[in-house]
Amino acid sequence: VVRLGIKALIESEPDMLVVGEAENGVEGVRQTLACQPDVVIMDISMPEMDGLEATRRIRQECAACQVLILTVHVQERYLFP
Repeated sequence: VVRLGIKALIESEPDMLVVGEAENGVEGVRQTLACQPDVVIMDISMPEMDGLEATRRIRQECAACQVLILTVHVQERYLFP
């Protein structure tokens, strides 16, 4: 539901386009490498590979891609890594 809402907000902007979506971290890395977006919106808590590890891999393979990480977590163990 959150992903659909964010997608709708982005697509309502005339100069933005959603080029891919993923349900888990593995697919997120795969989609990023295939689509080469300018910005990736990542959740920390994702199945198969968490958002922090997915972000590390994306930054290694696609240095030009910027990553915006979203989370509902307030615990430091999620925020500081």
